[in-house]
Amino acid sequence: MNIEESTDRKKSANIPVHGKPRILFAQPIIPKYRSDFLRRFSEFTKLDILALCGNVRSKKHKKICNYGKIEGFAYKALWAPLLIFHVRGNIYPVYFFPTLIWHLLKFRPHVVVTEGAYMMLNNFFIILYAKFSGCLLYTSDAADELDGV
Repeated sequence: MNIEESTDRKKSANIPVHGKPRILFAQPIIPKYRSDFLRRFSEFTKLDILALCGNVRSKKHKKICNYGKIEGFAYKALWAPLLIFHVRGNIYPVYFFPTLIWHLLKFRPHVVVTEGAYMMLNNFFIILYAKFSGCLLYTSDAADELDGV
């Protein structure tokens, strides 16, 4: 489904789309490859894009951090306590953004793209927002659309 089809569906769902469709990317962190993708996506589509990511600072887990030179698209690094689970010698970080719902209500996205497992606490609020606002929701783990959750 392309963006035009998505906005047509939103109009049919009685959700007005004024101006450019708004797309929110909720990501645990923005590493270099994701920063490059979002910059190119923003340049190519000319859509209203906002990326929300965690402002994680861990002395013990230094690889869990944002790319230092994020540019070319709007983003906001949110305070995020990092929850680390150790299962059978593996590290599983789980991210939680306490101010996420406020940013969803402020930006009012038509489409939300998020990650699955690492963002499970945040996705609960994103799914509630999608349910009540009617926005389209995509997860990058399964790439399944959860439209009308």
